[in-house]
Amino acid sequence: MRTYLTTIAQVASSRATCLLLRRNRTGKELIAKAFITTPTARINLIRVNCGALSGTLLESELFGHVKGSFTGAIRIKWGV
Repeated sequence: MRTYLTTIAQVASSRATCLLLRRNRTGKELIAKAFITTPTARINLIRVNCGALSGTLLESELFGHVKGSFTGAIRIKWGV
């Protein structure tokens, strides 16, 4: 547990992007909350239910898209 907390503190104080991937009900939300409550945290939490989105929609949400890149893309959308 100490190893996890040390790693969380290191990542939370950096400007790095962190993606938590694990099976359902393995504590991803607890780890994410630990990131945010770290005193030196510089992180915004964005929750995405990847299973509910198609591959292309998930890609668009995470990385963004430009106007006209697909039907319905009426303006530039920046990724997260």
